[in-house]
Amino acid sequence: MDRLPEFGRSVVRQGLGVARDGATLRALSRAPHPRAQDIVSAVARLRAPLPPPERALLAKIEAERGRLAAREEPLIDGTLPSGPYDDRVTVQQACSVSKGKKSALFLYLLVRAFKPELVIELGTNVGISSSYLAAALQVNGRGRLVTLEASPYRIRCAKGVHERVGLGNVTYVQGLFTDTLETTLRELGTVDFAFIDGHHQYQPTLDYFGLIHRHATPDATYVFDDIRWSSGMLSAWDEIQRDERLSLSADLYSVGVCVAAGQERPARYASAPIYAALM
Repeated sequence: MDRLPEFGRSVVRQGLGVARDGATLRALSRAPHPRAQDIVSAVARLRAPLPPPERALLAKIEAERGRLAAREEPLIDGTLPSGPYDDRVTVQQACSVSKGKKSALFLYLLVRAFKPELVIELGTNVGISSSYLAAALQVNGRGRLVTLEASPYRIRCAKGVHERVGLGNVTYVQGLFTDTLETTLRELGTVDFAFIDGHHQYQPTLDYFGLIHRHATPDATYVFDDIRWSSGMLSAWDEIQRDERLSLSADLYSVGVCVAAGQERPARYASAPIYAALM
């Protein structure tokens, strides 16, 4: 199916989703893992209204998305060193590769359900997904987000977004992941939730997962973005699903959610793809 044009893949996913997603979600809800129901509940809550204070908070984030999406000027203005992917990119274009509203809401709902203390994000971009993560931590009443990004211009955009939304629980690390991730993890101590959204290639994805896992709590949660970005990413995702250090994996077609085995090491479960939940 990945060889079809995007429109064709979308149509196929919708058809498969109608036929299979309900059964796949029911099977996931019965998985022998204490976190399986939390993932299913997050998917279900995508269709349910949030309480008014939470809706208002997320509306601020979407207003910031709209503001950035209207800015057609270059991301680079010469006041900062440029990042490796900033050349000839407008603010609008940088914003366009942010997580969509539904996928970002899913991240928010996962953090609300899992209630982590320390979240690490690989790939800040202009701050939309990190806003949803930080907002969930803020509503939970605890926790902080550490977000890594190579581009100082994108970090500057993200800081502005977070300030205007009113999110003060974010720490920024600027530099290539290969230069900053290991040092950051050593300084943080332990991580219990990781959103890996950057450098979408086979070996880097496995390397970042392995490095984070060495500094994570026994039952940490890992969210991998764009798992079907390329054949390399899909191969990495297939390998991650079989990793014995993980006891639960849920395939949301574009996003993969995994939970580490923990000390109790429940029976391992990997869901079939859930095609339409984040469409």
